[in-house]
Amino acid sequence: MEQLPSVRCSPSFFRKLIEALNMRQRAKISKLGWGGLLQFYTDCPDTTEVLVYLLDKLNPESMILEVGNEGGLRITESCVRNVLGIPDGDMDPPSSTEQENKIALVEFKKSVIAELDKDVKCNHLIGLLRKSNVDNALSVRIFFVVAFNKLLFPALDNNIRGQDAFLTKDFSQLEILTGARLFYMSCVMLL
Repeated sequence: MEQLPSVRCSPSFFRKLIEALNMRQRAKISKLGWGGLLQFYTDCPDTTEVLVYLLDKLNPESMILEVGNEGGLRITESCVRNVLGIPDGDMDPPSSTEQENKIALVEFKKSVIAELDKDVKCNHLIGLLRKSNVDNALSVRIFFVVAFNKLLFPALDNNIRGQDAFLTKDFSQLEILTGARLFYMSCVMLL
């Protein structure tokens, strides 16, 4: 049997990130329109069983989750926005080249006091938040980097990616970003 690659989505890790935020940081995230993510709660272990079941039931052509006997559940950008509470602004996410992603990652590593020749791990970022020695702007950026990496746009690796750093380098644009569309499209690309 062929083994499929795994996607490193970790809702319970994301919950740890939320718990590390103080009230000022949460207020800033909410002001940017992403406060719905702060309500995200999971008490289940990180397991792929439910995800595998749902992906098996998802029709990639129609984007209908074929469960129940009422015709299923259509997955749309609006559905994503309503369930996750993320904005659906009028700005598409900026595209980036591999070189731009590398530059953004190096700049991000410098800002979070990470060694430039080592990968940035989410545990390191949460540790910075818990120490409360990062300014509000950087803490909000850390939130979005980890949210993109662990929940919204997970990939095959377990490290912060250049794309995560690039998308968050100007987090003030996140309030007008089509977050629901970006998440929806990342789900479509996984299929």
